[in-house]
Amino acid sequence: MAPAIDTNEPNVRALLTKIEAGELDAGIVYRTDVMAAAGSVDEVAIPPEFNVRATYPIVALEDAPHPTEAADFVAFVLSAEGQEIMDGFGFVAP
Repeated sequence: MAPAIDTNEPNVRALLTKIEAGELDAGIVYRTDVMAAAGSVDEVAIPPEFNVRATYPIVALEDAPHPTEAADFVAFVLSAEGQEIMDGFGFVAP
């Protein structure tokens, strides 16, 4: 049986809002959004073989207006402290 699509929201946040309001029984959103919902929705893990992982490349641009600060930011995000912060918001390293 194919799933019935009840809504076609323009973004994940709009979909999560409908789930939080009880207008939908379920939806697929990012784990970071579930965590941001602070307990107002339940998380159901998707088995790895069916899951799609989003990737977020990070790089300091060569012609950035503040190249030193950009490089420092990238280094911080990739550091152990930066990764711990990212993990706290639901982002996990590949």
